[in-house]
Amino acid sequence: MPYGLVSFSNHTKMGNNAQWQLRCSPIALFTEIITSIYIIDTIPYMKPLFSIVIPCCNVGKYVRECLNSIKKQSFENWECLCIIEESTDDTESIVREFAENDQRLRVFTGPRSGSVSVPRNIGMDNANGEYIIFCDGDDSLVDGSLSQISEKIAARPGADFYACAIWEYNDESGEHIRTVDNFLPDAPDELSGHDAILMLYKHWTKPHPMLQDNVWRRDFLNEHNLRCIPGLFNQDSEFFPRALYLAKRIVPLHVLLYLYRRNTASITLKPHEPGFGNKHWCIILKSLFEFYAKESEKPGFDKRIAECWARLWIDLLYDDWFRKKAVQTVPRQKRMETLKIMFSNGFGNLKKLAANTTLPRRSLVYLVQLYVQCPLLAWPIEQLFIRVAFPLAYLKNGNRSGACHVHGTNA
Repeated sequence: MPYGLVSFSNHTKMGNNAQWQLRCSPIALFTEIITSIYIIDTIPYMKPLFSIVIPCCNVGKYVRECLNSIKKQSFENWECLCIIEESTDDTESIVREFAENDQRLRVFTGPRSGSVSVPRNIGMDNANGEYIIFCDGDDSLVDGSLSQISEKIAARPGADFYACAIWEYNDESGEHIRTVDNFLPDAPDELSGHDAILMLYKHWTKPHPMLQDNVWRRDFLNEHNLRCIPGLFNQDSEFFPRALYLAKRIVPLHVLLYLYRRNTASITLKPHEPGFGNKHWCIILKSLFEFYAKESEKPGFDKRIAECWARLWIDLLYDDWFRKKAVQTVPRQKRMETLKIMFSNGFGNLKKLAANTTLPRRSLVYLVQLYVQCPLLAWPIEQLFIRVAFPLAYLKNGNRSGACHVHGTNA
């Protein structure tokens, strides 16, 4: 039944002429019509297929375009949850303007939380749709994408998530930068999360972690309590590896879903003070090390997955804390403080993960521990990384390909 329409067929039918005449009297008919109008909000509407979750904070310049891209989709069985954090522009008034004219839009408001994590969590907690799509308030959806995706879901229903593609473009010039798809065109029609990890980490240094290029089954997210860490930047990099591993069925669609605006004024691209990234990555890596430690204890854990994770996560640790650029630009005190946060529960999880990687990479773990526990040795350990470890690693690994399947003007 379309949104907002009242079904009169649910009313009880009268069984005799007296009752029928009573119902057909002008007063009775008027009463029934008025009653039906006032109970409209209590009549269940068709459950949406998609819940589109949009964090909104100071996106007044773009949010109208974002909401229009959803409203003009030919596929109409969706709801949109706009979670507005305290803004200094006209973001809220624009969103409420749309919501007043379309019952499918639901508005939530709250204070600043520091990132899109809390708004996304609120959206997941309140979504009614069978599948969840994440969209930022300064981006938009591709025309006709929901219709294409709904047809492909109908052909292969019930996957934990459907992988799509992102079109990235320059905000100022409109120039296409790249198209991103984690899965190659010849990828299997569907695969498990474990198989996806082995395939993706074989081809790419790391899969593209953006949540926005996937369509997520809501029950899957709730079953595993998959939520974003509040206040965390780059939260996709913590969320996506866990979701990828836990997924039993993944269906690559190769459908363009998302228009990603490369906006230098956005919260992710604007300049931050030195060490800002380390402050968030230390929490991401701490969480992922703990996730590995928990999952590796379960029967049947595939050690090949641990090899993939060790190569990526441990190398991120080395790169962000000990590569020459990090040492030169981020004060040692900040790097030391964030390492202490990362290993506040000890180095056991890191060492356990490192046992699945190469001897050189494994050996450097002990240098990290020594760096944290013996500050007097900080300078020589930094030099060992810069002058020995990284040059040898580059010679051994060569110049590996990028993070995911990309093609475009600058790919």
